[in-house]
Parts: sequence; structure tokens; C-alpha cells
Amino acid sequence: MSWLTEHVGTFVTTLCGSALGGGVVVAAIEWIRTARADRATRNTLYLSEQLRSLYGPLYFFYSLNDSLFKVCNQHEGIQRELYENNPAAPTQDISDAIAVTNR
Repeated sequence: MSWLTEHVGTFVTTLCGSALGGGVVVAAIEWIRTARADRATRNTLYLSEQLRSLYGPLYFFYSLNDSLFKVCNQHEGIQRELYENNPAAPTQDISDAIAVTNR
């Protein structure tokens, strides 16, 4: 009986030890995998925020300049339409006086 009890006890101890040890190993592997995935997610979110912080204002300034160029071109077109080949357009003397007062 003692041989059977000893082997059964060893078998049960080995089985419990391997089950618990396997659980600990699996938990450790899962913890490492989760930590790496979380780090990658944090890095991605950080990079995304940095890009948004940089390119958001740049896009604003670009679109603002684009709008200003469109307005300037419209103004030049209207100015050409009104003053070129128009007999009622101001003379060069009047334009010089206006330029002096605008300084």
C-alpha cells in the first residue's frame, strides 16, 4: 500500500504543480503580451496626437494663405476691370497722391 500511496501522492502533487505552474507561465506570457500591446497602443496614440498638434495648425495656415491668395486675385481682377482702359480711371497723379496718403 505504501508504494501505491507514494506514487499516487507524487502523481497528484506533480499534476497540481504542473497545472498551477502552467497557469503561472500562461499568465506571465499573457501579461507580457498585454504589456507590449498596451505600449504599442500608447505609442500610436502619442504619435497621432503629435501629428495632429503639428499638422492641424499648419493646415490652418495653409488654408488661410490659400483663401488670402484667392481674395487677392479677385481684388486684382476687379481693379484691372475698373481701371484699365477706362476713361474715367484716376490719372497717375491721383494714384501717386493716394499712395502717399496710404503710407
